[in-house]
Amino acid sequence: RSIVVQADDEARVRFFTFGASVEDDPQGWIGLPDAEKIGSAMAWLAAKEPDGNTDLVSAMDRVLRLEASPLGVIVLTDADPDGGCDQAAKKIAALNANRSSPAIIGVVVISPERDDQEAFGRDVASRSGGAYVRVKRARTGR
Repeated sequence: RSIVVQADDEARVRFFTFGASVEDDPQGWIGLPDAEKIGSAMAWLAAKEPDGNTDLVSAMDRVLRLEASPLGVIVLTDADPDGGCDQAAKKIAALNANRSSPAIIGVVVISPERDDQEAFGRDVASRSGGAYVRVKRARTGR
């Protein structure tokens, strides 16, 4: 589970992971294009192990507190947030509404299995003017 954040016209990105806790890449904002720092961030993300939790609301609270404006957020998730899909979507919308300039949030849901997971992704994205993308996980043949 991870969040990619991009802010303003200076072309910067920032990476966060969320599970039982929220962590951000120690590099902070990365100016683009910087292949070395992006490679380092990708290695950092790849080293993170899933821990069974999806504390998406805490992650979005942390991300939406960033002072960058305008702010665009891309959430990559299984859309199974702690506390349930409907409550998480409402809380994220409220957090975003509290910003002086609300963020545009895009949501990429990986292999949703239930209707409420799809509804979560569509709801969070549409409330903020972002896009919703549903991705099926490739089968490995095992």
